[in-house]
Amino acid sequence: MIGRIHLWLGLPLALYALIMGATGAALMLRHPFQAASHPQLYTGAPPAFTASPDSAIQGVAQRYPGWTILSLTWPHEQTPYWMAFLLRGTEAREVYVSTANAAIIGERDPHAGWLGVAERIHNNWYWGRNGRLLNGYGAIGLSMLTLSGLWLVWPRLRHLRLDSTFFRNRDLHYWLGALSSAFVLVICFTGAYYTWGPAYRELAYRWLGQRAAVKLPAGPPAEALALSELLR
Repeated sequence: MIGRIHLWLGLPLALYALIMGATGAALMLRHPFQAASHPQLYTGAPPAFTASPDSAIQGVAQRYPGWTILSLTWPHEQTPYWMAFLLRGTEAREVYVSTANAAIIGERDPHAGWLGVAERIHNNWYWGRNGRLLNGYGAIGLSMLTLSGLWLVWPRLRHLRLDSTFFRNRDLHYWLGALSSAFVLVICFTGAYYTWGPAYRELAYRWLGQRAAVKLPAGPPAEALALSELLR
């Protein structure tokens, strides 16, 4: 019975795992590809912080009315500029801002090109919440495939031999499956978080025996501080 489950799960999940693995690997290498296609955004002299992050936010807001600024990423080893991430409906933009004079250097559409296609497929298969559910159930399926394979191969591991027939029989499949099982299970467990994040956090609260508490001070809300003041 377990052998049949392993066989029939393996047929459809092999293609799913191949696509998710290829798109995930491409996204892990996105920065070198982005730097090659947009060298003006990812190369340059070390930043001179003569402009404030507040001026960068104000400049982006004026240049992109109707967009919501979700975040401002600090310059780092891959780009010498601030990067503001913007959303408007289903559209997204990465806007790069100079730290010297808050001038907008350029923008990039993270959904454009083959990297954007890979990200959409990897995240939700162009299917919104349903695509995220598909990834969650795919993670469960791959976990079942891995556990059933371990169940089947465990009694045989002590009898496997590295001889001349190793690459011509099932021993290679047995060994590779057993050695990669921990990696696959970790990938599935962590990947399913993006489908069922609230359930994961609830389990963490129960396991830790405590829940993060947020206590707001009494009285009227304080005046919002500027980014430079918050940093200080």
